Amino acid sequence: MLKKSLPILFLTLLAIGCKPSPKIKDVEQENGFYLWKTRWNFDKDAYQVLETHHTQVIYLRLFDVDFDEKSKAVAPLGELQYYYQDNSPYEKYQVIPTIFITNHTFKNIEKENIDDLANRIYKKIISHFGEMGERATENYSYSSESENSPFVETSKDFRELVLKDSLARYYYNQVKEIQFDCDWTETTKDKYFQFLTAIQRKFKEKTISSTIRLYQYKYPEKAGVPPVKKGMLMCYNVGDVRDADGPNSIFNKKEILKYFTNKDPYPLPLDYAFPIFEWGAVYRNNQLVKLLPLECFYISDEYYRLISLPKEVMKYEIIDVPYLYGTDFTFEKGDILKIESINYDDVVAVASKVSSINTNPNPKIILFDFDPENVKKHESGIKKIFDCF
Repeated sequence: MLKKSLPILFLTLLAIGCKPSPKIKDVEQENGFYLWKTRWNFDKDAYQVLETHHTQVIYLRLFDVDFDEKSKAVAPLGELQYYYQDNSPYEKYQVIPTIFITNHTFKNIEKENIDDLANRIYKKIISHFGEMGERATENYSYSSESENSPFVETSKDFRELVLKDSLARYYYNQVKEIQFDCDWTETTKDKYFQFLTAIQRKFKEKTISSTIRLYQYKYPEKAGVPPVKKGMLMCYNVGDVRDADGPNSIFNKKEILKYFTNKDPYPLPLDYAFPIFEWGAVYRNNQLVKLLPLECFYISDEYYRLISLPKEVMKYEIIDVPYLYGTDFTFEKGDILKIESINYDDVVAVASKVSSINTNPNPKIILFDFDPENVKKHESGIKKIFDCF
């Protein structure tokens, strides 16, 4: 009788020993958004939306970097613009400056110029904090007991310089991590990794992180593993938006889940990013010509003819030229508009899968990207994504 009980006892102990650890519920420290807009114009409504989701982290895109074919040089693009001297996100949240570098850059730059590129990007990031110090200084007023003193103006100028420098250092010291986003390939990995090593030498006291695409995650032996302290796994964009007849390029649950089968843990600690954005892809003569935010247009039968209705994709033919809001782009008759949206149940399913294999004890769960109206519109679905962890 005792011998028959031993296998049962062994299996019971084994089951107890293999029981997974409880899920981390410190959501307030994990939730965040990418802020990918060119213009920073937060208001009370935007902050309220962030507070609704217990936001503590903002990945703030500062600028892009690309290789210019005309000048044959690497240059910054799409620099972030501020309004209202607003530095408050750095005071309210953990802000992680993020820089997008095109793979095209590393295809064209020579290896001997990469250290110089790292130095130029380092100075560009530092100048961002100098601008913040200058904006903050403008919000301070000065007074003197002796307004008639000839030294008052000189003293004021000096104090402003000291204050500007102090505030710039304050905001810089608030930053613990800087992220670089690049869709590197097997042919450009060595140059990109050389850049990451060089930029880490510049930011010795900061954590340098890199985005990780799903292909790079699935095949690290081919794509390589970036020489950084942590990665951000981008759990979306597995399709080709250039294909007018293709499925949803933003999010395809069936395709994404394939990247998590028979997979060993990734060599780096990972945070995770999921999509909440939508867009309209415009095709002319079967070629992608523009990606538009959905707020640029209003669908009506007068201008748009529905030609298909697959899952999460709606395709229209432009039968007359409508007015577009907030863009200089103009439709032409015969253009095809493909609207790609998000199925939140599918995103939750993938997030649940990711949560089940996560090995990071304190992952950041980040949504791309922050638009107050869109976040309010999908508040319930967004909460479910965050709650998966």
